[in-house]
Amino acid sequence: MVDGGKGSAIDPSRYASFGLTHVRYDAEDPIAQLLALITLAPIFLLCAYTSIILYRRELTFLNALVGQLGCEAINWGLKRLIRQPRPLGLAGVSEEGYGMPSSHSQFMGFFAAFFVCHFVLHHPPLRRPRTLINTMRRVEHLGSVVLIVGLSVAVCYSRHYLLYHSTAQILVGLSIGLVIGLTYYYLTEHLTRLPLRLPAPLASPANSRLASPMNSPKVGLGMGRTTDDSPTSSARAQPSHSTTATKRIPPSSPGTPTPQRRRGSLEGMLTLHPSVPIRQLLLDHPVAIALRIRDSWTVWEDGGIETDYANWRREWERRRN
Repeated sequence: MVDGGKGSAIDPSRYASFGLTHVRYDAEDPIAQLLALITLAPIFLLCAYTSIILYRRELTFLNALVGQLGCEAINWGLKRLIRQPRPLGLAGVSEEGYGMPSSHSQFMGFFAAFFVCHFVLHHPPLRRPRTLINTMRRVEHLGSVVLIVGLSVAVCYSRHYLLYHSTAQILVGLSIGLVIGLTYYYLTEHLTRLPLRLPAPLASPANSRLASPMNSPKVGLGMGRTTDDSPTSSARAQPSHSTTATKRIPPSSPGTPTPQRRRGSLEGMLTLHPSVPIRQLLLDHPVAIALRIRDSWTVWEDGGIETDYANWRREWERRRN
């Protein structure tokens, strides 16, 4: 019990440090000081998620944040299921909490897997002839991928250097994060851009025109659609006379009635018809419209950087003149 003055008393046993941002390190080691800051990268990234979502209203970042929180929930459950302690830290004392798998490594594994996939699959195209602006955009894009990978490796190494996790705990956490991130990106960013095939009455043949990938020539992972007036579509539309001519209908016996196959209602419901992609349904929902949720990478290959700048430049020159 410590006397705080004026009749008050402070009991140190009642106070605890906030473990989310609490980092122990050797104050005389400059590398440890730097890694103590780097190891807090997940906290900074959560702040960046929130800022980008509130300012840009991008569906991709909102989706990534939901997946990131879900990945942390899985880590929370695995730690309490495995119950492996942390290694001995400074002064031979083990840190509180469980260490298998490393939550920081799993966080960065998911972050790296999700956004490396996104930036690799959505990159500024190479223009011919090359321009300085296009080259700068491509260098910035590559630099972002390198920065994501480098930061993820640095955070994982900081957990080992600061004696918060063993090598096995870090590798397991990183592997789980990578697997979850890749799977989550494929399910929520790739498949949601593809047209659905649903039974009636959820979909009908009339939706075939709207069921192309986001109704765009090039969307997402490079899946495009062929227009109706393209040579390939016209070639598909023309029947093959040679194939038709070679088909022979077996003659039926004179007294054998031809069976008439009736189509039941259940069979009609199980017939799959094209429908719009899930991503289009989400973006066209009244709630998404009210919150101004958008998906810039579905419309522009560079996420709308050049278009936003061109609109600003046009307005800037108009007001300046």
